[in-house]
Amino acid sequence: MSNKKIKLSRREALIMALCSGGGLGLRSLLTGVPIHFLTRRSMAQTAGKHMIYCYSRDGDPVNSNAPGTYKTGYEHPPAYQTPENITLGSQTLQAAGVWNNLNNNIKQTANFFHLRTTAVAHNESNQALTLNGNVGPIVGSSAEMLPSVISNEMSKLLGTQLDSPISMAASGNTNVNTQTVGAVSATFKGRNQQLYLPTGVKSLFPALSQNLTNARSIRDQYVDSLYSTLKATGTPAQKNYVDEHIVSGGRARQLGDQLVTALNTVDSDTEENVMKTAAALLALKVTPLVTLSINFGGDNHDDNAAKATEVTGHTNGITTINSLYDALVSYGIQDQTIFSMLNIFGRDTRFNTRGGRHHYGSHTVMFSFGPGIKGGMIGDVAQTGSNNFYQSMAINSVTGGTAGADIDANETHQSAAKSLIAATGVPEAKAETLVEGGKVVKAYLED
Repeated sequence: MSNKKIKLSRREALIMALCSGGGLGLRSLLTGVPIHFLTRRSMAQTAGKHMIYCYSRDGDPVNSNAPGTYKTGYEHPPAYQTPENITLGSQTLQAAGVWNNLNNNIKQTANFFHLRTTAVAHNESNQALTLNGNVGPIVGSSAEMLPSVISNEMSKLLGTQLDSPISMAASGNTNVNTQTVGAVSATFKGRNQQLYLPTGVKSLFPALSQNLTNARSIRDQYVDSLYSTLKATGTPAQKNYVDEHIVSGGRARQLGDQLVTALNTVDSDTEENVMKTAAALLALKVTPLVTLSINFGGDNHDDNAAKATEVTGHTNGITTINSLYDALVSYGIQDQTIFSMLNIFGRDTRFNTRGGRHHYGSHTVMFSFGPGIKGGMIGDVAQTGSNNFYQSMAINSVTGGTAGADIDANETHQSAAKSLIAATGVPEAKAETLVEGGKVVKAYLED
């Protein structure tokens, strides 16, 4: 075995520090007291949220069997020929029955937002993530990626130590060297971010499992120390603030057991382990946002008569989303976490001569759920253009429908982005300034 020291990046060193025995992330998780109070005694009462931002350069066929697509001439696999009713929030819509496999709690806020990215090639990924240069910069003058701007804004509300996103991928869903398929790493303030595999993230927590096996005693030490400090130098308001947020010793032990179990089972770089690790990173308050990719059928130019790639992709993709939700529930952060899936482009509304679907920039969907989002469907599709394919339509920014639309169809991408930002708790007026073009769609936001 080599004795050569491995040099950690500043980010990796910070993650280790946050999650070590005395780290802020672990202290916040086990006590329930926000990091911003532990570091600067801030008693801000915010509606800050975490986010899982799902993105793929493959352009999976997420749009192909979604609500709104069951119209004459829009083609579906044999297994999905007959739509089923699916209730999202208060709306009952028709979609492929596989979407009913979503956890019922997810369906309460699940939303399908029809839009156009206009991208048609894998090498347009950076343009798609910056919304063709329409996402404002965090610093300097260069356009930023959407998940990075969201992460930067959410960190202000959550008080996390990192303001940048952490990008993750499964081993079979990434090509780090060419970045032509699957998951990609985000840039932040013009800098490329490391793309982590689950086992790579686990390696940054060498002492975490040992610490968490004694979670209750560690929690008690933190609480005793905190109350001792407040007794000497704190105010009555600060003491009340801690009383409101503190978790019980039993809950601390439960959280510790769950994190130990989750991390100890991360022995490979599967999508399931990406979900476990991503949820742990949010629970430990390392970052406000994790980017990842979920295979929903991939770059399916070719398929068989049964459209097995598309069908299997939907079945497995929805199972993966449910497993992520279960992980969030285990840490008690499901009501503070937004999930969004917005890929580079959608797929054609008809099958090609090879049985699959080609890239399509005129229709895809943003599938999302979580706090701040109103379940249902925004926008719609209609047959337009010389090829008579279905395309996303213009949207009414108040109702979310297409009648009386005031958002151009080619600005629906920006509108989806602005609406997602507003759902995180960022004021609508601020969301409008972060992205150029389009409008916040009020019907997307919970009442």
